Amino acid sequence: MNNGPADGELKGVALAETRRLLETNAAGMLATAMVEKSSHPYVSLATFALTSKGAPLFLFSDLADHTRNLKADWRASLMVEEASHLKNPQTGLRSTLVGTVTLSENLEHRSAYLKKHPSAGKYAGFADFNLYRMTVEAVHFVGGFGEAIWFDGEALKKVF
Repeated sequence: MNNGPADGELKGVALAETRRLLETNAAGMLATAMVEKSSHPYVSLATFALTSKGAPLFLFSDLADHTRNLKADWRASLMVEEASHLKNPQTGLRSTLVGTVTLSENLEHRSAYLKKHPSAGKYAGFADFNLYRMTVEAVHFVGGFGEAIWFDGEALKKVF
């Protein structure tokens, strides 16, 4: 397992596959720190879209647990994958993006989200729904059993 300096070939594959995973998935698993349970990890399904630089965008209700958690601690992780449906999930590709999720009032972000999730237009205008953007600080890519690498968020931006 590679957790030190990035092997050039593995890093290239990791960047390309992470981009593909982000572009082909409409949802992932969002991890936040629970406000009401002593900061225990909390994972929820979250639909997302992307900015032109590959930053995940979310449309969250203020009533959702993950939104309340984020308002107390902006740090979060988003996992996208194609492993869970495999006979041996350990062999499947997955990427976990680590960073912060903050409110976005950018109209282009809203447009990008609604383009990917047109059905969200039914509730996107409700007063308790807001758009959020993830600033990706690091990415952990797993390309199957024993193939793993960390790279920074700036590297991901460069492949978009």
